[in-house]
Amino acid sequence: MCGILLAYGGPVIDRKKFNVARDTLIHRGPDAQQSVFLEQGTLALGHTRLSIIDLSNRANQPMQSGSLWVTFNGEIYNHRQLRKDLEEAGAKFVTNSDTEVLLHGYRSWGQGLCEKLLGMFAFAIWDDERKQVYLGRDHFGQKPLYYTEQGGTFFVASEIKAIKSFFEFNFPLRKESLMDAMVQDFVAEPNTWYESIFTLPAGHSMTLQMMPSGRVKRSISNFWDFKPDPDPKPMSEASALAYLEEQLDSAIRSHLIADVEVGAFLSGGIDSNCITTLASQMLDAPIRTYSMGFGGNDELPLARETVARIGAKHLEGVVAEKDYQGFVDRSLEIFDYPFGDTSIVPMERVSALAAQSVKVVLTGDGGDETFGGYNYGKFISPDLEFSDGGKKGLSAWRSNFRSFIDRCAWHALGGEYYARIARERIIDSRRISTRRKSILSPSLLSHLSGYDPSDAYSAFRDEELCAFRNAQWIGIKVPLPSRMLVKVDRCSMLHSLETRAPFLSPKLAEALLSFPVGVTNPSDNWYKGLLRKWLEGKIPENVLYAKKRGFDVPLEWASFDPGKLHSSKEILPNCVSADLLCRGGWRKLRRAPRVLWYFNQIESALAKGTLKC
Repeated sequence: MCGILLAYGGPVIDRKKFNVARDTLIHRGPDAQQSVFLEQGTLALGHTRLSIIDLSNRANQPMQSGSLWVTFNGEIYNHRQLRKDLEEAGAKFVTNSDTEVLLHGYRSWGQGLCEKLLGMFAFAIWDDERKQVYLGRDHFGQKPLYYTEQGGTFFVASEIKAIKSFFEFNFPLRKESLMDAMVQDFVAEPNTWYESIFTLPAGHSMTLQMMPSGRVKRSISNFWDFKPDPDPKPMSEASALAYLEEQLDSAIRSHLIADVEVGAFLSGGIDSNCITTLASQMLDAPIRTYSMGFGGNDELPLARETVARIGAKHLEGVVAEKDYQGFVDRSLEIFDYPFGDTSIVPMERVSALAAQSVKVVLTGDGGDETFGGYNYGKFISPDLEFSDGGKKGLSAWRSNFRSFIDRCAWHALGGEYYARIARERIIDSRRISTRRKSILSPSLLSHLSGYDPSDAYSAFRDEELCAFRNAQWIGIKVPLPSRMLVKVDRCSMLHSLETRAPFLSPKLAEALLSFPVGVTNPSDNWYKGLLRKWLEGKIPENVLYAKKRGFDVPLEWASFDPGKLHSSKEILPNCVSADLLCRGGWRKLRRAPRVLWYFNQIESALAKGTLKC
């Protein structure tokens, strides 16, 4: 796990500025830092290393093999098999690293390299023979890869702070992102909070080549074009369970490969319990586990049940209210932009706890998306296609749908007023424009006329799929890479901690999205039905059937000073409605931690100049 950056094209690259930008990523790789400058100084590759596989200096990066150079962030879990295949084809390796597999793999397979890889990765390869850069990002977007082009220089980095450092100015705010934040809590890739900074989408590769005109030509392709099967073949539950066991065993074993000790995040949910329990059975020594609570209504008691059952070496901590209240400015430094999820507080704290004793932890991330753990799947379509393929009466549908949306909206936005917004967004996103006026300023709405944040979801909606399957697929393609995995990456890498998510295995996801829905989710009463069935007797029953809880901070911590909001008129006149700030509209937001969180961050970012309208 590391930090990477690349500058290509334009004038000769300022070495000092490039290395300063590289050093903004030292938290991602404290073990070694290095840069190389090629092509008469018009190409630079930088790397900060967190040593996990092949701890020797010969595995440091950027790494060269003949005419190829690579800077790489991530882990290739099938690197041993790929190495064997490449050696049989004549490749000569000089390290035991997975990094070198990328170099020999690219030499053999060219731009088909990414299709061979199983892992989490973001890399840049310089091909001196073809005079081109090849970029790749993993299937789910576990590892970040941002880019921009300024003054003829194409710049790539693991975090936006490196880009901003190199160019030494604050990029203009992408105003559409303010609407994204208020409506859906995040900015969907490939966009970011900044107008001219983008992220390479998950499951994509990009080639860069200098043209005679001096312009850098870019070409983007999708190497993971998997789509769920709308008409899956019949399958018995027994067959599905057997395949699930095979894939989980393979995924976890591969995720345990490291030259350092591997621990695990452990909550009271079934995802982390599943991963931790299975991993503990594969290790020769007790696994180290780490949990975080809130000093009250949390999942620590459930986590302790699992600890006692598997005999883990356990550490736990408690997030205090002061940790939340003092985190606004820290979050802007960590993420480089406002991030609308209060769960970053416990995530950062548990990462700091784990980093005291290990470099790598397993997580249960991706379980909700791949197994259908979010209960909105039944309510995404007017057809209300339940997991068993049946239909409910119209009156029941209206009642259930309204009740569900109200509950979700109250938690996400707060109050009946915002519940109506959520209903209108889901039922007909075109009707939301009049409601947005109560949140966003008239000038911003005028600028964003015709913009609809829900288009990010619509791009992946497939009318041939049922509602439940659409919910799974859209969850994997939109919020997972743009919010969930961003949170995990930044909070863990802040403390030089590598997180691995065995559920995010392409083969496992492809299987679960191709099974009949009635097999994946056989019960209307319990989500992740197939996983729960397989886990019977393997994890504590209290954990198996516990009510799903989020990782957000307690609602009562989300306070908002109206006086502070009032003063924000001078800072936010082109962003947020003055009426909302001045007429007491903030009162409707008191039970909306994420919206309050966003307001605090946006205000702070604009006041400090981190964002510019």
